[in-house]
This record gives sequence, C-alpha cells and structure tokens, in this order.
Amino acid sequence: MVAERQRVAGIRALATKHKLPADFIDGLVVDGPELAAAREKILDKLAEEGDAANIGHNSPARVGNVRHWLGRTWSRLP
Repeated sequence: MVAERQRVAGIRALATKHKLPADFIDGLVVDGPELAAAREKILDKLAEEGDAANIGHNSPARVGNVRHWLGRTWSRLP
C-alpha cells in the first residue's frame, strides 16, 4: 500500500512538474507501470510534444529580424 502511494505520488509530481495533461497523468496512474517505466513514458511524451512544437533538432533560432539556421544568416526571413 505504501509503495503504491509512493508510485502514484511520484508519477503525479513528475508529470505535473512538466505540465502534462491530466488525462495522460491519470492514464499512467491507472495503467499501473512502475515509476521507472512511467518516467520513460513521460520523457517520450515530452519529446513528442517538443517535436510537434519544433523544439530541438534543427529548428531555426530567431534573433530580432535575423534568422540563423544551419550556419547561414539572412537579413530578412525567406
């Protein structure tokens, strides 16, 4: 019983910290994976959301009206 409370508390704390949706958190709690497996699923979800938002990888960085991408600089956006 204590281990289950710790598992649920750990899942909720980590998922809430990263602002994951309540239905995703509830799914992890109900499905019953160990905390380590839940962490993997949380990391996968964060990576999936990052990909959808074009975070990481080769996403362009914008500074003012200058765009830097793969070593090239444009004074106006293409």
